[in-house]
Amino acid sequence: MFLAQNGTVVDIRNDAGTKFTTPQTSFFLIIVVLWQMMKNAGLGTVIAYSEGVWTHADTELTEKSGANIEGKPTEIKVGQDLNMASREGIAYMAQNGGKVTVDGTTKATGRASIIGYADGKNGNTASEITISKAVTATDDGVTANVNKFKNIGGYAKNGGKVNIQGKATINGIGGFANGTGSEVTLGANNNDIKAGVQTGLAAINNGVVNFGGGTIEVKDNVSGDHAASTPFYADSTGKVVITGDTTVNMYNGILVSGTKNDYSKKYWWFWKISRNGKSYCWDKKQME
Repeated sequence: MFLAQNGTVVDIRNDAGTKFTTPQTSFFLIIVVLWQMMKNAGLGTVIAYSEGVWTHADTELTEKSGANIEGKPTEIKVGQDLNMASREGIAYMAQNGGKVTVDGTTKATGRASIIGYADGKNGNTASEITISKAVTATDDGVTANVNKFKNIGGYAKNGGKVNIQGKATINGIGGFANGTGSEVTLGANNNDIKAGVQTGLAAINNGVVNFGGGTIEVKDNVSGDHAASTPFYADSTGKVVITGDTTVNMYNGILVSGTKNDYSKKYWWFWKISRNGKSYCWDKKQME
């Protein structure tokens, strides 16, 4: 829908407060055959795709004296709220040093949606997604149970970085970091993650996920589908760093997978475990 490359900048501005009679403050994408509705919604659509950085070699342009733009990232600035109804769609994607900056709310209603996906670096410039407001992907437009709980809030790969400061409400994986230098931050303290069939947060291959706090729930969607699910998972090189009070509601699944060395947190904070209508709380306890 929006494509930027080679160090260019696209600004999807919010017209609120301007001279326009009917200012535009939001936009949406729903590619659909009406008689089939969500069954034929757009597949694999990317709303905003930012790739690469500005270089003289690639553009064959000479920068203005003193401009100092060599190596600056391509950027898409999103100032409006977004509603996306694509199946397996990506709201914001950055590759090869590109950048997407979002100052609006984001909601995805199609199956297996990704809100922010940052992949790779360009020299020392990491691909980057920064979102200041709330993001939501809760399967609102999904009817088949087999297609639910497959969304991802922030996905960082190969050194990319995703920073979501607004509340993340995700059915699936809130943050997934894969690879050295890859980092996902869910900075709000009231995030609401309903874990997918594998986990709610994941860090592998030296990736890091920072979780500001909130609630993580592990509960079957259909009988037995969350039997092996965990609230969070880190392999021997990845880190899940929990920086705020977090409640874990366990109806099914496995509370902790791996060893304490797979996770980075000084304390266990008031984990709430719910089984068969009963709730249990652990007091704050320093890890040994």
